[in-house]
Amino acid sequence: METITKLQKRLEDAQKMLNALEAEKLEIESRMVADAKRLKEIAKEVVTIVGRKKTQKRAKNDRPLSAYIADALKDKPEMKLSDIVAEVQSAGYKSRSKNVLACVGTVLSKSEAFEKLERGLYRLAQ
Repeated sequence: METITKLQKRLEDAQKMLNALEAEKLEIESRMVADAKRLKEIAKEVVTIVGRKKTQKRAKNDRPLSAYIADALKDKPEMKLSDIVAEVQSAGYKSRSKNVLACVGTVLSKSEAFEKLERGLYRLAQ
């Protein structure tokens, strides 16, 4: 059995080790903050040298897609989705989308201004 003094000595040693580890932790955290600041500076320098990636701009239209769709359906009791897309594009709607049909379909399904009669067949809501 260990004596009380030996246990106290071991406790003191453990406390010294804990204090040393805490000091090391603080030092590492301080370096991490400094490194993060430096990384931000480097990122700014890279953007300055290389420039930002140019993103594709949206096509400019004078009205929203839903207005073009409403105009296409205005004089007809019902239309197929593919015919609506053709009408919208012939009316001058511009899109950079590779799938304009999906865009039109999304507007038709989400807007309460349009009514789905059956698959691919729509009309203006009554």
